[in-house]
Amino acid sequence: MADLETAGYLTRTRTGRRTRYTVNHDSMFRHPAQDGHRIGPFLSVLAASGEDARMPGPVAGELGQRPK
Repeated sequence: MADLETAGYLTRTRTGRRTRYTVNHDSMFRHPAQDGHRIGPFLSVLAASGEDARMPGPVAGELGQRPK
């Protein structure tokens, strides 16, 4: 986390004993292959694919049953 904060990808805010991290979506990738690209759109793609992964699947007992 400290490396990401040092690189400017995260901002850390302390409130009492809690630490809150905020992603800086306008930060640019550091690798030359991604030169000029912000991390925000990339994280949006990952978040969208993560929503698909959380969609409910077959209920236990439905696996392996053939359609009627």
